[in-house]
Amino acid sequence: MAKRPDGIESRLRRVLLIGLPVIWLVSGGVSVYLAHGEVDELFDTRQVTMARLLMSSLPFDKAPGELPPILPFPPISELGHAQLEDQMVAIWDGVGRLRLADREGRLFPQTPHRTGFYEAEFGGEPWRLYTQHDESSGWHVTVGQRLGERDELMLDASLTPLIPWLLALPLLLLANASVIRRALQPIRAITAEMVARRPDDLRPLGSDDLPAELMPMMSAGNALLQRIADLRQREKRFTDCAAHELRTPIATLRLQWDAVRAKPAVSSADVQSLGDSIARVARLTGQLLDLARAEDRVASAAPAVIDWQASIALVVSDCLAHAEAAGVEIGCDWPEAGPGAAWPLHGDADQMQMLLRNLLDNAIRYSPEGAEIRIVVGTDGLAVVDHGMGVSEEAMARLGERFYRVAGDHTGGTGLGLAIVTEIARVHGLAVTYAMTPGGGLTVSLRRQPQPGAAST
Repeated sequence: MAKRPDGIESRLRRVLLIGLPVIWLVSGGVSVYLAHGEVDELFDTRQVTMARLLMSSLPFDKAPGELPPILPFPPISELGHAQLEDQMVAIWDGVGRLRLADREGRLFPQTPHRTGFYEAEFGGEPWRLYTQHDESSGWHVTVGQRLGERDELMLDASLTPLIPWLLALPLLLLANASVIRRALQPIRAITAEMVARRPDDLRPLGSDDLPAELMPMMSAGNALLQRIADLRQREKRFTDCAAHELRTPIATLRLQWDAVRAKPAVSSADVQSLGDSIARVARLTGQLLDLARAEDRVASAAPAVIDWQASIALVVSDCLAHAEAAGVEIGCDWPEAGPGAAWPLHGDADQMQMLLRNLLDNAIRYSPEGAEIRIVVGTDGLAVVDHGMGVSEEAMARLGERFYRVAGDHTGGTGLGLAIVTEIARVHGLAVTYAMTPGGGLTVSLRRQPQPGAAST
């Protein structure tokens, strides 16, 4: 069984659940690191300042007994928040006698050989000491601080501001989860709408409350629904047309077959009539399928330049037997520079051959015996010129409509040939125009569809 993929909501929650605590820890680590340097700088500065002040105020000329060796410890009621046990001060004279010290200072041995900052351990605890010497008198002053006091202050200064954030972290996670759930609610609503829809309901999905980031996906989905609706509409139109147009010829064919079966002897005229009906049904069915294929296909995803010379040769070869039977000749005119200068149209070669085949078939059917049909290929378009019966202005306006046949037409056409031409031209962005041929007949021209706002050429 395939593993169900995680949803956007669960992914965001997981990222926040892991990411926010990690961010908090990283922030705390950075704060501790920065605070450590600041605290060291502050207390080192204070130790140096205190040592210099003490050194500058020492009475080097007094006898050893004239200075109290131990500084008095203030009453606890006067200390406030001070923690004197974390500090020490000790002063030695030039001969190494302890001349002045506080309670903690008495515990430290004299270190005349060391100056500046250094660390030592006394009473099982680490201390940071600073010693300053007076070169002329030999006196030296040592000021110390317990490192634990520094660490405590550093942690307080760096982590105390983060504690409210730590306490608010669960609330922040819950708030983010609620926001995510509300932000994804439009997606759930669209999903529920799609599940509840009937298969034939292809209306666009509503997107009023959808986040802007998901609008492109929604627009693409609605465009797909529209294409599916168009496809269903074409299928329905094709089915209706096929049912309507095939009913009469099939019924006629059945009646002819019944009549032939009822006759004791079948004449050649009966066979010819039956064969014509079968041919008409076959041609109608083929053109209906051609029309369906033309409607269902779009312009090629990777269109290529049409090879007019090869395409026209193939189409003329296909229509040659029909033209010879009708006593009609087919010719082709190229640009003065030759076939290489022909109209550079990008498109689907198979569809364009279908278009030309229907144009030639239509021209052959309506051309009298001995007439000539010309395929005129220019540098910016193409035309099929016949010298047949032509059509009236009123009928010309309806050419290209499905199943439209000119009044009095006895050629056996289905009224679909020019409809197929129109549909293929539309797919390729081409315009189909009809005009009377000088001297009689019909000229069908293909040009690129003018773009809106573009100047005509």
